[in-house]
Amino acid sequence: MCEGRDLRFEVWQEYYLDHPIVGTLTRRLLWRFGSELFHLGQNPTASENPNGNTLDGRAIVGCDGMTIRLWHPAELKSDELKQWQKWALSHRLMQPFQQVFREVHHAADGPDTTDDRRYQSELLHQGAFAALCRERGWLYSFHGSPEQFSPCIHYPRLNMRAVMNITEEADPQGRAIIWLRIADIKFYHADQMMALHSVPAVIYSEVMRDIGLFLTATRATNDSGWRNTIPRAELDS
Repeated sequence: MCEGRDLRFEVWQEYYLDHPIVGTLTRRLLWRFGSELFHLGQNPTASENPNGNTLDGRAIVGCDGMTIRLWHPAELKSDELKQWQKWALSHRLMQPFQQVFREVHHAADGPDTTDDRRYQSELLHQGAFAALCRERGWLYSFHGSPEQFSPCIHYPRLNMRAVMNITEEADPQGRAIIWLRIADIKFYHADQMMALHSVPAVIYSEVMRDIGLFLTATRATNDSGWRNTIPRAELDS
């Protein structure tokens, strides 16, 4: 969803819509052809009925040569997104993953803003955070190790990356780093820092969604046994 992979209609039809297993999932998702967003309703297969429909009921007829890609809710304005959400509820649409009701984040206004600080000063548990980074495709090396670097995620097709700058929260003796404190999030195209308003909406939203997941799972306030310091007896054991 992030990098907007385009599929030729004939490929999409053969390997997605007409597939005996994947086809069931495909028909529960929303797709985009050019500027048109469409659903497939209850169409059994593309060979029997290749048409999709827009929200206002117009038919989208598939043909060889056209390109289709999976839709992301960050591409819509909030009022249009709400209309699709109402449609999904009224049709009891059960999706294989969050799409229509996916969390969406938008960059703050300001042409010169290059760093996002919405999560500034939040604390993350380093061990749990590192595990989630591996699962979500982020690169991260433990702070305190010889090869430490800031957590980042790359988007090769767009030559972009997002970087989460963090600081360490060590115990008073400096012998263990358990917590990480978020400073800001920045985006780069090649090696050039990007203004937030120029970051593709889908990329920005997915990066912030990932960080929100990291916080939900690993933030200090979730740990009932959270301590600023570690007893010396534990460090020496």
